[in-house]
Amino acid sequence: MQLFHTRPVGSAVFDEPNLVSAAGLVPLMALARRAGLAQLAETWMSVPTDKGANAGAKVYSLVAGMAAGADSIDDMAVLRHGGMAWVLGAAHAPSTLGSFLRAMAFNLTRAAATITGPALAKATTATIRRKLIAVPGRLSSTARRVHLHLPARWPWSVEWTALFRHACGPPATATT
Repeated sequence: MQLFHTRPVGSAVFDEPNLVSAAGLVPLMALARRAGLAQLAETWMSVPTDKGANAGAKVYSLVAGMAAGADSIDDMAVLRHGGMAWVLGAAHAPSTLGSFLRAMAFNLTRAAATITGPALAKATTATIRRKLIAVPGRLSSTARRVHLHLPARWPWSVEWTALFRHACGPPATATT
């Protein structure tokens, strides 16, 4: 026996511009605003070309999207639904955010290669990735120290070690 002979819902309409799917972003992003996240990104990040324009707003959007559960660039579309533009002040297209991240990754990879010395300074990004980044390693720990073991007789060990020392070593001594 069927209780109802008509469908309970005939259609669905998405017409509520003030609906927010992640209301918890309001205090979270207010905290980020108060901490000066966007201003820090504008001051300290330099991404050449048009991909780096409005770096503060893009970093702010990426943090909001990740806090809302975005796991990929496509998931950043959550920022463009309903009243989310009101929460963020502006919402960037996922493709814009992806281009921004790719430009940052490209520039960081080039900077890492330059630090290693002249052998990789003019190498392509694919070469840098193959020789410095995609390196098999094994982690081990003793007491409270973590050790990274790399392949013996690896041809790019000198360059990798230079990069590691520059990035992870003790800070340079201050000169006055």
